[in-house]
Amino acid sequence: MGAAWALTAGSSGRGGAGAAWALTGGSSGGGAGDARGACDALAGFDESKCTADGDEGLVALNHLSAAMPLSAAADRGDSAYQPLADSCAGRRAALRGSSRSTPA
Repeated sequence: MGAAWALTAGSSGRGGAGAAWALTGGSSGGGAGDARGACDALAGFDESKCTADGDEGLVALNHLSAAMPLSAAADRGDSAYQPLADSCAGRRAALRGSSRSTPA
């Protein structure tokens, strides 16, 4: 029996799309264990704090950074987790774009 998952997209923080994944049942093989690890990291992710100064911003960014390689590994183990990997990569790209400053 494989892992069942659901993606819910919604508003998180400053209007960006957030992803919450729920995994139930199944074994930890085929990407499910990595997907669970990514979800655990995202459980503490607050996108609205990513641009905060100091530790608060670093904590938020570290949660997303921890989820990214795990979501990619989950996708490689089972392509059913590609939306999770795409969501993490998309959030990272959006945050990078919003943090770029224009040259003076």
